[in-house]
Amino acid sequence: MQTRHFKSLYLKAQDHEPKHFSGKQRVLIMLFLFSFVSVQLRAAVFTVTNTLDDGSTGSLRWAVNQVNLSTDATNEIRFTNGLGEIVVNTNLPALVKQVHINGYANDNTQLTEIRFRTYLPVKIRLAAGGLGVNALFTLATGSSNSQISGIDFHIIGGVATAAAIYKSPATTVRNVHIWGNSFNYDYATNSPYTGSQGFFIGVYGLVASDKTSNTTGWYIGGKTVGFQFREGNLIANSLSTVNTESIRIFNAGGFVIASNFFGFQRNGTTPLYGSAQSSHILLTNCNSFLIGADNNDNINFKRNLFTDGNGVRFIGNAATGTFSTTGSTTYYWDGNNAVKGNYFGVDFTGVPVSTPSAINPIYIHGSNKNIIGGPNVWERNIIAAATSTTLSAGIRITPLNGVQPASTLDFTPSNENIIQNNYIGTGSNGTTAGPNAIGIRFSSAAITAGSAADIASSNTVIGNRIAYNTQAGIVIDKANSDGHIRYNTFTQNAIYQNGGPGIDLQSFGLTTQTSGIDGNDGALSTSTAATQQHIDNPVINSVIINSATSATITGYIGNLPAGNTAFGGAAVEIFLADITPSPDNGAVHFGDGLSVAHGEGATYLGSTTADANGLFTITVSGSGFTTSTLFTGTATLSGSTSEFGPTTSLQALPVTFGNVQAQIKDGKLWVNWTTLSETNNSLFEIEASVDGKNFTKIGELKSKAIDGNSEETLSYEFTATAPAAVALGLGLLGLAAIGCKGRSRKTLLGLALIVVVGGVIAGCQKEVGKEITGNDTLFIRIAQVDKDGTKKYSPIVKAIQP
Repeated sequence: MQTRHFKSLYLKAQDHEPKHFSGKQRVLIMLFLFSFVSVQLRAAVFTVTNTLDDGSTGSLRWAVNQVNLSTDATNEIRFTNGLGEIVVNTNLPALVKQVHINGYANDNTQLTEIRFRTYLPVKIRLAAGGLGVNALFTLATGSSNSQISGIDFHIIGGVATAAAIYKSPATTVRNVHIWGNSFNYDYATNSPYTGSQGFFIGVYGLVASDKTSNTTGWYIGGKTVGFQFREGNLIANSLSTVNTESIRIFNAGGFVIASNFFGFQRNGTTPLYGSAQSSHILLTNCNSFLIGADNNDNINFKRNLFTDGNGVRFIGNAATGTFSTTGSTTYYWDGNNAVKGNYFGVDFTGVPVSTPSAINPIYIHGSNKNIIGGPNVWERNIIAAATSTTLSAGIRITPLNGVQPASTLDFTPSNENIIQNNYIGTGSNGTTAGPNAIGIRFSSAAITAGSAADIASSNTVIGNRIAYNTQAGIVIDKANSDGHIRYNTFTQNAIYQNGGPGIDLQSFGLTTQTSGIDGNDGALSTSTAATQQHIDNPVINSVIINSATSATITGYIGNLPAGNTAFGGAAVEIFLADITPSPDNGAVHFGDGLSVAHGEGATYLGSTTADANGLFTITVSGSGFTTSTLFTGTATLSGSTSEFGPTTSLQALPVTFGNVQAQIKDGKLWVNWTTLSETNNSLFEIEASVDGKNFTKIGELKSKAIDGNSEETLSYEFTATAPAAVALGLGLLGLAAIGCKGRSRKTLLGLALIVVVGGVIAGCQKEVGKEITGNDTLFIRIAQVDKDGTKKYSPIVKAIQP
């Protein structure tokens, strides 16, 4: 406002210049106005000159009081060099004015990236002794746009809710920047301070009925473009057994948390073990948070490093409703949070930590519409080394069903989250093993018996590398029949070398679904006890190599080679299969007693849509296809993805086909094909079909290759007249009928009613039989027969009618 007033005075001075002001007078006016603005806009600076906590001049308590009394637009608290530790014994007054608490103001030698700091200029300890201290710095209404930097916080506190920085629910505070600090880190020993208790940053907001919060726009860590590298906070583990979150935030929106080290020494490579850390970042009913990077610029200094405990935990986001938080009513809202470009369980260089100790690096606990990763390489999270328990997972997704600290939350699901393009179980290079116990774990919770609610549904896991985990790559474990876990889509992932199944769907109380690969039963389930609707996996029953880089794969979904209509229209994805360290055996069909290797889908090759009967054919491209190559696949229907199907080895054709062509002309079928090479070949059988699925032999030709072997191109031609066509046995009564073009409908004789005269049907006959139109088609394929009787097939072609 002062700037606008100054501009107005200046313009008035210009307007009156010719009549009222000499040159000297104009200069004096300008100097006065600039002086006025300078006084009005300057920052008030209050310098802490001693370590006392009695409110006397020069103490920290005095400086906080001066800020609250200030009438200046901006305020700053500075510290004299070499003060020593400031011990605070009782609550400091809440800050009600904008302020920069600036530890770097008089000593900026440590204003650099975390790895190169050897101390911080100002050390403040929140003392113990049960004195009821809740927070060191409390930000209240009026303190928006504040900054806190360059402080070495030592939080002991007298109660479990002690915090270095705190904000209460009813206050409105926006756009705070907390940067370049350390929390509970002893630079002398490179270990956590002893006796710590509580959390380090505790922020509580409220969400209004219009889904807006009174606490938005904060940055914790890197913010300033080009200088994020020096703004990260070093956050050691709390050694407390209660309220051990490093950062606890409720009902806030639009925060960015970037460039920080959680649970590491300042070198970024040595973890700080032995803590009771429950979560480094706990976000309850928070919306539109960004944890990590916003783009690829300076990505190494935007990502957060995490080790030990839970890294990031999202809790309690729902579409509607209210709940109580510290005595106040707040509204639920969707999560819409993002975790991008971070390192979990790996050090600054991307190498997995030597002693894994994490529980669930990313824990989605009753939160919706969050994204973990993203389509770009810089958005990829590296998630490794979570093996604290046998159920630890790189990412865990589960509903919320109970009471959380300082608030009473109703049941909230974990739906519509996206997990994309992450490395789960490896280092940043994607090849160094950094196993979690489980890659991704979906789990249930007790809510209401028999509830039909979707509790962990409609989530998408796409394009991730999930490898080297000691148990399953993806597991859904259903502990009860409360609510549905379904419609979760697992697509285009690379899943390999896990200790258990690549995908393991475990339902509750169903004999057809247990831990490990399960058999197909030919049906979908609507039971809440079933996971993923108990969808069957695809069974590959034919693999044909077309070339070293192309293969045609056919199969079915369900328990019948003829197909199951329950799986009509399902999406089928084909993968190169991995069977190391050992194949995951399981039944092909439930109850058939046949245990075969299922493996995991290591390399995504392509997808197709099954027909109405769940049958599929797909030609995929790759490289280096050999007779030892294995394939597997998944099926997805209504969003629910199956386990991987049985592995099937590539069947190399002894004959390499060139062009295959077929046409119908003058009442005859002409089939021409070439072979580029033949090995141990005996003969060719020509097969025809009216639907492209059910084929019948209509003739054969002997191989032209000497002793069945040739490396030269050989040409073949087959011609069939009506008698050969009659042998189709499919109600197609004479190729002459297909060739007739003068009628809109042709009636063809049944096989038993055909009369053959001189070996040729003279014309089209109207008799009882199958009615087809002049547009009916005929499909042809060539069966190559080895000398031992083994058959392999050419691609299917459609006979053309010139």
